[in-house]
Amino acid sequence: MLKAAEVRIPFSELISFPKKPLRVRRDHPKFLETIELSSLMHQKGRESINGFIEAEVQDYGHAVKILQSSLDEAVRQCSTKCLKLVEWAETRFKEAQAKSERLKDKGATMTYVNSDFTIIEAVKGTGYKKGTIEKALKEARDYGYIEYAPGNTPGTEFEYRFATLPENLTCKLLSVEELAVKINGRLTQ
Repeated sequence: MLKAAEVRIPFSELISFPKKPLRVRRDHPKFLETIELSSLMHQKGRESINGFIEAEVQDYGHAVKILQSSLDEAVRQCSTKCLKLVEWAETRFKEAQAKSERLKDKGATMTYVNSDFTIIEAVKGTGYKKGTIEKALKEARDYGYIEYAPGNTPGTEFEYRFATLPENLTCKLLSVEELAVKINGRLTQ
C-alpha cells in the first residue's frame, strides 16, 4: 500500500528545461510533479531519508515518457495532427521537386510539377477526416507552415501549398543516461 510522503528531487537543478515558448516553461512544475508521482508510485523498497522519499533517475525517465509528446507539441506550437499534415505536404512538395528535376534531366521543356493540394487530397493523403483537416489547415496557416496557393478564387475549392516545417520539432530533454552522467559528475566534485 502506498503511503503519503514528501518527495525530494536531489537532481532537480540538473534538469535543463527549454526557456521558450512560454507554455513549455509553465510545464516545468508539472514535469517535476510527474517525477514526484513516479517516486511515490515506486516507493516500495526505497529508503526514506528524514521522512522524504528521494527521486531516482528512473523517475525522471518515467516523467519524460509520460510528458514528451505534450512538451514536443508545445515546442513546435502545433498539434500532432497539424504536424502530420505539414509533413505530408512537405513530402508532396519534395516529390514534385524531384519529378521536376527528372523531367529537366530528360530534356523536357515543361518541368514544373504542381504540389498544391485541396482539402480532399489532404484527406486522402493523411487519412484524417475532412473536419480534422480543416482544423489542422487553419492551425498550419496561422503558423505559416502552409499557405494558400496563388490564384484561388472565391466560390472554388481552395488550394494550399507547403511553406515550411516548424523550426523545432521536439522538446530536447536530457536522456536518462545523460542525467546520470551529470549526477555522477556532481558527486565526484
